[in-house]
Amino acid sequence: MRKFDITAVSCEGLTGKSVEELLLLVADAAKGCRQEAMDILLTRGLDAVGLSLERGVRDDDRADLRNGAMEMLVAFGEPAVPKLLQLLKDANEEVRNFSTVMLGDIGSPTAVELLSEALRDPDATVRHGAAEALGKIGDHRAVEPLREMIHGDFWDNFYASAALAALGETWAQSLGCELTHGGAECAAPGAERLQPA
Repeated sequence: MRKFDITAVSCEGLTGKSVEELLLLVADAAKGCRQEAMDILLTRGLDAVGLSLERGVRDDDRADLRNGAMEMLVAFGEPAVPKLLQLLKDANEEVRNFSTVMLGDIGSPTAVELLSEALRDPDATVRHGAAEALGKIGDHRAVEPLREMIHGDFWDNFYASAALAALGETWAQSLGCELTHGGAECAAPGAERLQPA
């Protein structure tokens, strides 16, 4: 594995740097040139750097490279959503979870259907990330899948109720309070109570 020495970085001459070198600069603001590295990658375009970003997200050995790749996918915004939706179906649960985080940060309604499906993922972190992302996106198509996520598991209930509260479901605010504080004193006046199924 090739290591890069970027301890003394000058922002001049970054144009010739590899995608990986630029991602390491994006991930480490202390090195300087973070914005310059992002601008270069954005100028190169998603088609040119997309595979390197995907490899970075999958890199289990270098969190800094992974973080830089994730930041860049979010920076690309809506054009990165199809790639992130593919990563949401990955065999690696960490990759699926990172995808939920990035989709939530981008906030694209295009992701609502697959994020709703991810609420049933076998991995809890993926389910929780999907719920949080749906709350951030704010699309009411997510209400019913989030309601279906509420069952006996404390953490599933917690993330689903937080997302539902973000979507304006007032009864979910009361549920979230009860989960964290455990009491009837949480019931908001006029809020409907969650009835057991």
